Amino acid sequence: MRSKSNYKYNFLLIALTCLSYTTCFSQIDSVQFYKSKISELTGGPDFTEDNTAYIDNLNYLSYYSRLIEQDSMLVYSEKALELSLKNNYKQGELEALTNLATLFLYTGDTDKSIEYTLQVIESPLLSTYPKTEMKVYNVQGQANFFKQDYPATYANFLHALSIAEKQNDLFFLFRMNMNLGTIFSKLENYNEALAYYDKALEVTQNLKDPTKDLMLLSNLAYLNIKLNNLDEAKIHLDKCLKLFESQTNKTWLAWTQYTLGYYNQAKNNFDTAL
Repeated sequence: MRSKSNYKYNFLLIALTCLSYTTCFSQIDSVQFYKSKISELTGGPDFTEDNTAYIDNLNYLSYYSRLIEQDSMLVYSEKALELSLKNNYKQGELEALTNLATLFLYTGDTDKSIEYTLQVIESPLLSTYPKTEMKVYNVQGQANFFKQDYPATYANFLHALSIAEKQNDLFFLFRMNMNLGTIFSKLENYNEALAYYDKALEVTQNLKDPTKDLMLLSNLAYLNIKLNNLDEAKIHLDKCLKLFESQTNKTWLAWTQYTLGYYNQAKNNFDTAL
């Protein structure tokens, strides 16, 4: 029988790797969009592969292929890297290397992933491209998380968060606060986790993304149960269940139902918990 701790740990992994990422359906839409963009470029009379717009679109296509076309992602990333090196296009090179790091993270080769992230991080030009810098530190943080190097994970995520704050990048402000909350939850430092989740919750008010609301509210409910703030936990659970009237994210529905059962158990409502 699966223990509560293992069940929670598996969902923490889901939260960390899938968090702030679009669903597979929206990734399919994005892949088709960038394939169309590339077709338009290559069909032009003056097209050349040395065009930086072509390299950029290859990198975008690679990134959005990460969950659904990983073999293709490797091809796109390597092509973008080859062309970037040929044309001394540093932004394209760093982005392609970051995509390769992401690919190996997703395929479970964390050592290879970290090799690529280090190539990017060691570049003196990285700070010129803040989105790439946030992305690569996030990827390295996830790789270190899976290697159970939590101090390095914390440092990586905190670095990405500091850039997001300087850039006022709402997407990465959400992502990094959520990731930091997740690792502190894994370490059972619930008060610290709650502080980061609360910051992420503030950001979601401007993102207007129901999936992100579900992720946060479910985790906030769980943490408040652990802290014995049962009334606060119930408020978050009720908001979650309300959102599920119009959302169909099965992963987070399962986690919310588990958390609801955990709440009822904490309230000694054993019949309802079952």
